[in-house]
Amino acid sequence: MFNSSEKILLCSKPTELEFFAQAAFLVFILLATVFGNVLVISTVFLSRQIRSLKANYFIASLAVSDLLVALVSLPLRLDQTIHNMNWCLGSNACAIWIWSDIICSAASIANLAVISIDRFVALSSPLTYKMKMTKINAFRLIAFVWLYSLLWASLSFINWSNPGTPSIHTAKECGKDDPIYYTVAIVTGLLVPLSIFVVNYCRIFLIAKHQASSLARSVPTLYTVKNIKAAKTIAIVGCTFTISWLPFTIIFVVSLWCKECID
Repeated sequence: MFNSSEKILLCSKPTELEFFAQAAFLVFILLATVFGNVLVISTVFLSRQIRSLKANYFIASLAVSDLLVALVSLPLRLDQTIHNMNWCLGSNACAIWIWSDIICSAASIANLAVISIDRFVALSSPLTYKMKMTKINAFRLIAFVWLYSLLWASLSFINWSNPGTPSIHTAKECGKDDPIYYTVAIVTGLLVPLSIFVVNYCRIFLIAKHQASSLARSVPTLYTVKNIKAAKTIAIVGCTFTISWLPFTIIFVVSLWCKECID
């Protein structure tokens, strides 16, 4: 545990070369994320033709969650990195960083789950899709995604493992010692939406396989071809997200309950 004078000394040290390289990489990721997601959001809302497709509202919502990571979470991570992985902004800023990380990551996977539902409905019920997926229903789904993510993020302010005691620690790095909360949040905020995504895409590819055999015997419709292509694109995004985050999530949960297993 560091006292205040030691903390000030650590935070005043120049950035070491190792962390300087990490900080430069984070700046690159931040700028690329802001540029890419602002481009997606502006394209959806400035183009009437693109905006007419309700599925693109979900794409915009996904882009907003990624943009918030760049605008809120990454700058705080960058500050810790340039201070040689020492947290120098206080416990309140640490709590906000954890909160923003959770809401953005939960919203990202929940948006992917909603997109998978939308693509499944579009392919399985093409004649009634437009009646089911109205603008109002699209906004209801987006509102549910963000309220659901906000709920689980806000519950991070409570110490589930030891009620009534602080769970945020900033002695060195910013962190939260609360294995019960993280385990429940990962199951409800990551694994449940991920399961919805996987189940829907298994069903989508069964439909796509059936439609592909039908198309081989007839002239393909533009609607079907576009929806199959869109489903494949979102599947690639979802698989990339899963491959990127699932190993880290598993290691993180194991480390919470069995620190010696990781050490």
